Amino acid sequence: MIRYHHGLGLALFLASLFLVQPATFSDVNPADLVVIDTISLTNPPDEGRPLYVSLTPDGSKLYVVISNPTPRLEVINTATNTVVGGIPLDSGGYPLDLVMAPDGARAYLVRSDSRIHVIDTATDSIVDTIFVPNSSPRDAIISLDSTTLYMGDVKTPLGMVHVIDTASGGVLTTIPLGAMGGARWPFFCGMDITPDGTRIYTASRAYAAVKVIDTLTNSVFATIPVSLTPSHILTEVEITPDGTRAYITITNDSRISVIDTDPGSLTYNQEIDVIDTGWDEYGNPRALTVLDITEDGNLGFVANGWWPVSGNELLVIDTDPASPDFHTILAVIEVGEVPYGVVVQPLPVAEAYVANGDGTVSVIGLSIIPVDIDIKPGSYPNSINLGSNGNVPVAIFSTDDFDATTVDPLTVILAGASVRIKGKGTPQASASDVDEDGLLDLIVHIDTSALQLSGTGTDAILEGETFDGQKIRGVDTVRIVQE
Repeated sequence: MIRYHHGLGLALFLASLFLVQPATFSDVNPADLVVIDTISLTNPPDEGRPLYVSLTPDGSKLYVVISNPTPRLEVINTATNTVVGGIPLDSGGYPLDLVMAPDGARAYLVRSDSRIHVIDTATDSIVDTIFVPNSSPRDAIISLDSTTLYMGDVKTPLGMVHVIDTASGGVLTTIPLGAMGGARWPFFCGMDITPDGTRIYTASRAYAAVKVIDTLTNSVFATIPVSLTPSHILTEVEITPDGTRAYITITNDSRISVIDTDPGSLTYNQEIDVIDTGWDEYGNPRALTVLDITEDGNLGFVANGWWPVSGNELLVIDTDPASPDFHTILAVIEVGEVPYGVVVQPLPVAEAYVANGDGTVSVIGLSIIPVDIDIKPGSYPNSINLGSNGNVPVAIFSTDDFDATTVDPLTVILAGASVRIKGKGTPQASASDVDEDGLLDLIVHIDTSALQLSGTGTDAILEGETFDGQKIRGVDTVRIVQE
């Protein structure tokens, strides 16, 4: 037992020399990313397959679109990775896309029967429905100020994009896209908007073309050929956060087309690269679907699993132009069967979510050890006065498989608050057998005033790392009291 005490004292001294910040995707090795949790949705997959996923801007809630025959939306609390609600849908049109407004107040669910449901993200309810008569909707995108929704329509051979006022629900204008190379049904679908909001890039699902729309004039001003054979399908468009490149996934072709979207470049609006992701472990070309890029633009996450083709991979691709591994696959992560929708948490959280056809959502991150914690050991309920200038003791428990004294107190964060620092920069932490099981536990003291909690009763999440970099996470309930 002495080794725990001595090891902790030396480690605390060494750790006091520097502060370790929580990891983001920018400072982790993609090869260390794994499935850290699997969320089971409330209905079995034969009652509807998960398709699209969308996060609120603060990353606190994940919406999962479930397809026919029982269409619905499920709502996931990303702090606990549990389904906390759902939005029932009628048995009408097939759900096609879910677009989150940049301000986070509304989400827009596009359905195949010419309807767009407007969802209030505060109440998780449908508050309005926009109807676009005589249309065959596909993907959609929203303006940066959340006032204008652009919806693709493949009702006619030319293909078009409807420009919709989100306040009134009325169609302001319709932009014809036009066929490419004599193709009769262009199926323009996947689309994304540049960070400055001035251009939309939309890909043809059936033919090798990307159209560029000027959002100021609501007109097409460029057509970009893409390298693929007509039997393959363009599926998704993702523009980098700095607005310099667009990535277009090519289903059943194992490739990703890269387009230069920088107006100041000599190769502006030209295909500048094609990323060949190769074949999967079964010798099949990868059926690439949805791709999402981290906020810093350095990593791309793309699913391999076009329905009904089998597949269970998430590819992590280097999208940092300054990296020596630019446009190479850095990791292949096994997820659920037939993955489709992918979304990455906003910084600084290093997590991504993948909707799988087997009725699950895979949570991607650094391998995390779940730990048992007790806020204010020995008391219940765990009442906290956020207006006090005191501190909150938290016990992290050891088990036969986990030594809590290996946790670096300087990395521990409880509900956004760090461990209190004493004189000479040492954290207020100690080792003691709190639960009297013969194993030393770690007790840390958190600054009460720094806790980011609201409401009356809530979950408080603790995260941290061991001295060798292993992530930990625990949760306990607290009750907020007034002064």
